[in-house]
Amino acid sequence: MSESRVLFCPFCREPFEGLARCPTHDLALVGFRELPPEAGPADHEPLALRSLARGRGEVLLAGLLSSIAFLLPLARLSGATELSNTLSELASGRAPRLWIVPAAALAALSVVLRRRTPAGMRGARLALAMLALLPSAVVAFTLWGASDAAQAMGPRLGGQVRLHIGIGAWLVFAAAPIWLWGALRFGVAPARRVR
Repeated sequence: MSESRVLFCPFCREPFEGLARCPTHDLALVGFRELPPEAGPADHEPLALRSLARGRGEVLLAGLLSSIAFLLPLARLSGATELSNTLSELASGRAPRLWIVPAAALAALSVVLRRRTPAGMRGARLALAMLALLPSAVVAFTLWGASDAAQAMGPRLGGQVRLHIGIGAWLVFAAAPIWLWGALRFGVAPARRVR
């Protein structure tokens, strides 16, 4: 190998003169023209508004699922009494804390629309992770209270009252891991593959 030829590591893209392998990554060095293209946009170049890459799609999907869940039944009571309420009906009445579900979905949508550079997106990962946990926590707390209320209603109504978790609650719970996964990937470039 010629001592004056400069070769590059295909992983870190560092130049080396007079070597055949990268001392850090133990990969065969290649010429400048053989370097693989850099993955994705630079850290301060905004992604396209419609781009679903780097966790944006997962966060949007989870926000959409949480918004739809707000219009679906939280729970159903059966037995001595029959009753079913949607999250929005309960939020307008006895459980105003359920307004956190659509508020968190709108906040996530706002973060996705406003944070478009990979560096800015990574700066919002913790906030998105916290937002991901809020709807599930509020729904679980509300269901816990509804379960206690159902047990207390049974003796007063002269029969057993059972609580059945509704599709709205299940949808909020299903959206949480998708939301968390998107928050963890938000702004992170996919791993580069080296031959």
